[in-house]
Amino acid sequence: MTEDVFHVCQAATKEVVEVSKYYLDRRPLSHTLNSCLPVQHHFEPPPDSDSIEIGDFIEVLDGEHTGKRGVVDWLSKNDSKLWFQDIFTPADTESGLSSISVPKAMVQRTDLTQTIQYTKERGYDVKPGDTVSVARGLEYGAKGVVQSVDFPNARLTLICDGDRSLINVQIGFVTKLQNVSLDSFKKEIGQEVFVIGGDRKGYRATLYSLSTETCNIAVHGQQRTTVKLHDVVTRYGMRLTGKMLEGLELFSFCDMRKRSYVSPPTRSKTPPVEMTPGSSTSITVPIPSLSNGWTTWSASPGDVDVAHDPASDINPGSSTSAPWAIDSQDRIDAEAEKLSDSGPLPWLMTNEFASKFLSYHVVLKVSPSFMGGRLNKRFVSTACPDRFCGENGIAPEGCVAVFCTSNTAGAAVKYYHIPASDLSPAPPRKKNQDVLILDGDHRGLIRTIASCYAKDSKVKIVITPTVTVTLRFDQICLVEPSQTMSR
Repeated sequence: MTEDVFHVCQAATKEVVEVSKYYLDRRPLSHTLNSCLPVQHHFEPPPDSDSIEIGDFIEVLDGEHTGKRGVVDWLSKNDSKLWFQDIFTPADTESGLSSISVPKAMVQRTDLTQTIQYTKERGYDVKPGDTVSVARGLEYGAKGVVQSVDFPNARLTLICDGDRSLINVQIGFVTKLQNVSLDSFKKEIGQEVFVIGGDRKGYRATLYSLSTETCNIAVHGQQRTTVKLHDVVTRYGMRLTGKMLEGLELFSFCDMRKRSYVSPPTRSKTPPVEMTPGSSTSITVPIPSLSNGWTTWSASPGDVDVAHDPASDINPGSSTSAPWAIDSQDRIDAEAEKLSDSGPLPWLMTNEFASKFLSYHVVLKVSPSFMGGRLNKRFVSTACPDRFCGENGIAPEGCVAVFCTSNTAGAAVKYYHIPASDLSPAPPRKKNQDVLILDGDHRGLIRTIASCYAKDSKVKIVITPTVTVTLRFDQICLVEPSQTMSR
């Protein structure tokens, strides 16, 4: 035990976990703990700040701009002035609103935005999965889903909807737009989910029902059971609590998802059998066993070939593997992939932009040579979070898992495995579409098109408020946010 962290041994699994003291409540041994956090948090919130921040509404009290009101759009802690936009007075310039500079001492805050505040009854009413918007501070205007909350320090981390970056801000600087709701996961009932924690860690299952803290699932071929929402992930990598997997967790989930499919055996080249006159040779071809299921997550190379059959008996609690570990072979494969630069669409087939493809669908064109040109005039989108594993299983080597809407009655979604040689980047069609920059100094960034010049095959993109670039269509590729970003 340290000053703020306790080591807790779970009664069922005997697993020792580290838990912040702010998430614990002391009870007699005969008392059954409620799995919810106590409403009353055992800490004092930081004092309210009277300082002026970006995004605040202000009114000028003195000087040539007396009486003007607006929103602060820039200030520096080391400067005595601030800049604001007068949104209540028509602008004199043709370009629209212009910034006005005034001394900080001559303004006062007005019309304070209703942000999340601490109360003795509820503490901070925010949790992972809630949708919030930053109303004050340097990250003013950012919007996203809360990933974690640091109650003692009164801060939270959210994933920005725009570029998927992680933003850490004061809780008192954000406003809540929407509570995380179980209704958003109702469409997952009856669908496949993946168990990443607890006794059945590493198995695919079917989701049957949801409650506030638990859900009812059935591992294929087994009876239904109840597990925690936190331990179950949708096929696109979101926990049923509303929090998206990130970084190494998401990469490991993609690997686990691939292993859940039985891949066809690798075909090797066999030299011809030499026949001698007058002799007879019997050739026996080994038939791969179809009883093997898929490999659970493992931390050691020795466990890589151990497979589980979901239809076989489950022995809960027997797994001691670390689900999020990467072994030495993974690193070797990654390095080998970096060295491999050949082949079509190397930026898509290698791991250079892999983190971007976890939450964005890459939009591609299909060549006339694929399927007799049936998809020639259609755009297809890569699967998320793994572009090599879609609803129809693992894509063969050199292929990409994609989908598109059928043009037949009913507009059903069709899934394909298409060779990379038959794919090419899809060009944008209009402004406000998202694109991945494939060339130049800003390679790898995802930005929104400010202007699209289809006749010239060029677009104008705002990189930062002070940097704008013009790129050709062959320097970009159209992308679309995955469904997890629109929740």
